[in-house]
Amino acid sequence: MVDAAERKCECGYPEKWAKDPAFPVEYDPHVEEYQIVHGGKRRWRFIMRYCPWCGGRLRSNRDRLFTTPSEAEKQEVVSLLAGAKSVEDVFHILGQPDQAHPWDDMDSDPASCCGGEVRWVRDFKYLSRWTTLNVDILELADGSITFAISGKYAGPRPATPGHREPRRRPWWKFWSKT
Repeated sequence: MVDAAERKCECGYPEKWAKDPAFPVEYDPHVEEYQIVHGGKRRWRFIMRYCPWCGGRLRSNRDRLFTTPSEAEKQEVVSLLAGAKSVEDVFHILGQPDQAHPWDDMDSDPASCCGGEVRWVRDFKYLSRWTTLNVDILELADGSITFAISGKYAGPRPATPGHREPRRRPWWKFWSKT
């Protein structure tokens, strides 16, 4: 008997849902996965790893498109940011980020995402300092910070103009700096 976690989805419902414009499911051919889509100006995408109808595993090539962050680099990030309490502390420790995004670049209403629990006001990305990982510094409305580590995109560059690179979710880990 095949373990339910290893059994592949064969019911076809995710494909049907992705074809229905009224359904909040999309198929991303670059990553070869189905995603639940939510949001306004910038849409949030949540990876569907298993079919909610039959419970079978859904395909994805995300693991082949991203590096696995090395333990040494993850520990370096955690060690460097251990005493950081604010964005200014991070800038003092890591220097200026490669990218900065205010919340309204992400979504017009922070309460519309994640049940209103996440109240980030800015996101600072460090993309070039490490070989196997990227770091996002997330500033909350009260000035406190968290950070997330993710693998670097290592897949082929899509030929389609304007196509976004998929985000690496499985390796993200958040640290509270309150």
